[in-house]
Amino acid sequence: LEHVGFINNRQFFSAALCAQQFGGERSQQALNPEISVLAEVFGIYDDSTKETEAQLHEVEVAVQSALDPYTLLKVCLGIHHEEADEGLKHEGESYHLHLEEGYVTWLAPLPGLKLEAGKFKQPFGVYNRWHAHALPILEYPLYIRTFFGDEGLASTGLSADFLFRGLGTSEFTLQGVSHGGENAVLAHYQSFWD
Repeated sequence: LEHVGFINNRQFFSAALCAQQFGGERSQQALNPEISVLAEVFGIYDDSTKETEAQLHEVEVAVQSALDPYTLLKVCLGIHHEEADEGLKHEGESYHLHLEEGYVTWLAPLPGLKLEAGKFKQPFGVYNRWHAHALPILEYPLYIRTFFGDEGLASTGLSADFLFRGLGTSEFTLQGVSHGGENAVLAHYQSFWD
C-alpha cells in the first residue's frame, strides 16, 4: 500500500505502479474472468394435499473481466422457465436462453466520466437495477412488470456518467437507448451532501 495517491480525499491505486511492484507473472491472474452461476428455485407447499413441489425458475451465468486497467466487460446470460412450447423441454416444461446484460465499461476516459456501451439495466427506481435473484422479494414490483415486462427495463445503447462536485457530490447520467424497437434518451441526476 505504499503507492497510494490522494485526489479529492479519495485513495486511488496507480495501475502502472502496481504492475511494476507485482510483476507480470502475478498480474496475469488478474486477467482471468470472474464467473458465477446462480440458480433460483421456488418451493411450493400445498397444505390441502400435503404435497411439495420445487420448480427451477432461473439459472444465471455471469462473467465479468477487466480487459485492461480502464476497461471492464460484463455479460449475464439467463436461462428462464417458460410456459410456452419453445426452447428446451423437460417433462412438459420449457426453458429459453437469453442475454440479460452484456456491456463494456470505460473508466475515466476523461476525469469524472464513465462510458458504457451494450445492453444494460437502466437506473429506473431501486429494483430495476438488480437481477431477479438479488431481489429481496420474489419478483419485480408490479409497476416494473406492467410497463417493462417480467425482466424489467434493460435496453441496448450508450451511457455516459458524469461525476462532479458542486453542492456536495453530483452525478449526471445521460443514455441513448433502444428498447422494444423504440429509441429513447434518458437523463438521471442525483446529488449527495452532508
